[in-house]
Amino acid sequence: MGVQTRNIYTNTYYCKITRVNTINGLLVGHRMRSASTTIKTAAIGTTTLDVARARVAPLHAKDAAHAAIQTTIRMLYCPHLRINERPYCGWMQYDKEVNEVRTNQDKLVRALVSGTVRHTTHPRVWSVGRDGVPNMLDGCGGIIYNVRVGDSVYDWAADHVEPGASTGNYTDDMVRISYYFLSCMGNRVEVIGGKAEGAVGYVVAKHAGVFHVVVDLHEQDLKKMRLNDPVQVEVYGTGLQLLDYPDILVTSIDPLCLEKMNIQEVDGNLHIPVAGVVPAELLGSGMGSDRPMGDVDFMASDRDYIKECGLEELKLGDVVMLKDIDCRYGPSFKRGAASVGIIVHGDSPKSGHGPGVTTFMATAAPLLVPVIDKTANISKYHRLAYGDLKPLPDKAE
Repeated sequence: MGVQTRNIYTNTYYCKITRVNTINGLLVGHRMRSASTTIKTAAIGTTTLDVARARVAPLHAKDAAHAAIQTTIRMLYCPHLRINERPYCGWMQYDKEVNEVRTNQDKLVRALVSGTVRHTTHPRVWSVGRDGVPNMLDGCGGIIYNVRVGDSVYDWAADHVEPGASTGNYTDDMVRISYYFLSCMGNRVEVIGGKAEGAVGYVVAKHAGVFHVVVDLHEQDLKKMRLNDPVQVEVYGTGLQLLDYPDILVTSIDPLCLEKMNIQEVDGNLHIPVAGVVPAELLGSGMGSDRPMGDVDFMASDRDYIKECGLEELKLGDVVMLKDIDCRYGPSFKRGAASVGIIVHGDSPKSGHGPGVTTFMATAAPLLVPVIDKTANISKYHRLAYGDLKPLPDKAE
């Protein structure tokens, strides 16, 4: 259904939502303020605002007549405000016209690429951390049973741990690169050999340093898998474009998963849900690379600053924004630029390293607006697009 708009009255209201009344579905907020501009309300969604029930600052008499109006609205966050209070649902803004984002997904090619589960890589026994202390930790790769998508990116006794199963194709350099670049985050994956043959999962994200495509499957199927088991990826997403935004480059994301992210066009900008916004000064390994669709690490060594930035609860698979970073052709700093990606691996004790973000959307122009949503994760969007992961049925003995 297209967006329907109508003039309601001549004041714009911003209301901080602090509680949702689950009994009657009404939003209860406070700190409402007005501005002199005509509002247009997007008549989509199912949330009803009862302004009369909200705890608000005094309104002018001419506004009071409109205070009891109930209208269907779309909830948006106000990205330039940092909110520390709990509980928190967000800032509601309903003076903007909201439009759907058009893509060329009906013109994209679907194909298959194949790889195998890769062994854990460890170039040397001892590694010296940023604190000067040698360590011997599990590296990236292999099959990881107890670190999964949705788990914290921090505090694992590991170095660049990748959740689930790490896959690749090392037949030759051209095939290795093709498997890595054509596989899109959120794409459907099927195991095509071994005890887990027939199991279905999805691409979480990609780790450029080792050309790993990290996949997630149901826990029961993951435990049936073995190293070198073959998998195939139904690649879908290469060549994806945002038709009305030629300055935004989209790479390596499943179009159906992108659609479920509920990105909204508001006043010529795209409002995209993200679990956190990473400032440019935190970025380390991967900066300066010219490898598109690679990952870039953000340094988590200063935990106080991580908390100050609201990044202390990030999870593997989360969608995050890199502020002032243009990753279209390799990450570089540019004020106003933004890139959006998915966290592919956990923290690292190495200097300059940390959780890695594989980007799928980038622009040098100030077109992307973060909408803080702590549930923004590739597992959520794949579930919405393709359904829940289901384990293989047990074979009769």
